[in-house]
Amino acid sequence: MASSPDASAVRHRHRDYFFRLARRGISDYCSSRDVEWYATTQAEQANIREALAFSLSDPGEPLVALEMATALRPYWQQSGSVLEGYQWLRRALDRVTAPSVERAMGLVAASILGFLVEQTDDARTLLREYRESATEQPSPDSTVTGLFASALEASGGR
Repeated sequence: MASSPDASAVRHRHRDYFFRLARRGISDYCSSRDVEWYATTQAEQANIREALAFSLSDPGEPLVALEMATALRPYWQQSGSVLEGYQWLRRALDRVTAPSVERAMGLVAASILGFLVEQTDDARTLLREYRESATEQPSPDSTVTGLFASALEASGGR
């Protein structure tokens, strides 16, 4: 596929498909569609990893990787893949450094997973940066997630 003239377009379509699957978690998690989303996401882990890696390898696409990794946070928590999710989020945050709502959401998601994998100092740093950016880039979704991260911080990170 890499030598095909259409390889880039195919990789973008692949990535976009799995980006949409990841984003379904935003609406499907804790809903009547939760089990179906979780099962599909579980079955498609290799493709999701490929889509994330592709987005991080393309200089113009790391924001997609950040949004995708952020949307997958509940999956990674529930599936026991917390460390993997934390690592994807950290890689994406290292590439997306400009303040934005997407970065704020990624920061708080990474802080939650960081607390869960006992990367407490890093999780606190991420949460602090999230709090600073949340005042500049407010989002109702990030407020609830921020409270969850703060609860993890208050409980010692677990």
